This record gives sequence, structure tokens and C-alpha cells, in this order.
Amino acid sequence: EPFGEGAERLAYRFYEVSADGKTIVGPPMVAKESRLVNETDVADEKARRTFVNTFCRAQQLAGRLAEEFNQKLRETLRVDPSTPGVSMLDCSIYILDDVSLGKLSVLVEERLDDAKWQKWNSNNGYVEGMKSAPTFSEDGIRDAMKNLVTVDLGMIEEGSEEEDEDDEDEEDSFRR
Repeated sequence: EPFGEGAERLAYRFYEVSADGKTIVGPPMVAKESRLVNETDVADEKARRTFVNTFCRAQQLAGRLAEEFNQKLRETLRVDPSTPGVSMLDCSIYILDDVSLGKLSVLVEERLDDAKWQKWNSNNGYVEGMKSAPTFSEDGIRDAMKNLVTVDLGMIEEGSEEEDEDDEDEEDSFRR
């Protein structure tokens, strides 16, 4: 029975056990599996493996990007050193050998202590403090995309390498 449900995943309490099959070793963890795989065919191990490989790779990439972001943050002089960084939970893939279902792949990560951490948002657009999650429609998304074009987000369009070198020369002349 899952203890948590998201838009894409089901979350289960997960523990490593010793060879006796009863003694818990290590910290409490969470096993996640695709809600979509379960809805189509719970015994489809190939689909399970694809899900866990994809999400584990994405989560590990997010962790590396978070580390790079934090490093840039620390190197930026105008950012207060007490500014919090970003971190991602590391994950692993466990292959379980269930007596009745056979081999099952699951995505496993550390279980966060509810007393120390709070989930602030969900995949359906809800953010803590809202009365309800926003409703999305194709027309609403299309309108938002049209409006986005007219908003100046301060983004810089990528150009050719020559343009980038010219920009660096200009920046150097401003620094002097």
C-alpha cells in the first residue's frame, strides 16, 4: 500500500533487511514506482526498468546541476554568503525478487524526516498557502505562452561563438 501518491509516482516505505529477512539494516527509505506502469500492467518489468532508469538519471543530473549552481552562487560576490543552496536527494535502483511477482525494479531514495522537512508544492501546480491547485487547460496554456513572448525576462539569446567573443571583449573594456 503506498503511503504517498504524486501525479506520476507512487511512494512506498522501504527498508533494507539482513539475510534473515527480518532485521532492518540502514536508514528508512522510500521506493517509488510509476503510477502509469501500474495502471497499464504491474508485471511489465521492461516498462518499470525504463521508468526507474529515466527518473534516476534525471534526478542524478539535477543533483549535479544543483552542485554547479551552488558553486556559482558561492563565487558570485553580490550574493550574500548565507543564501541557501539547492540540493537533490540521491537515488538508486533496486531490483527486488518478489515471490509472486518476480523481479521488480524500483527507484529508491532516502526518506526525509517529516519533522525537519516540508513539501511545499505538488506536480499539479499547488503551492503551500494556496486555497486550491490551479486548473490547467490547453487554451490557458496557449494564452500563457502568447503572454510570455511579450514579457521581458532578462534572458539573453544565444548567438554564434564570434558574437560571444565580441561580447567578452566589450565586457573587458567596461571592467577597466
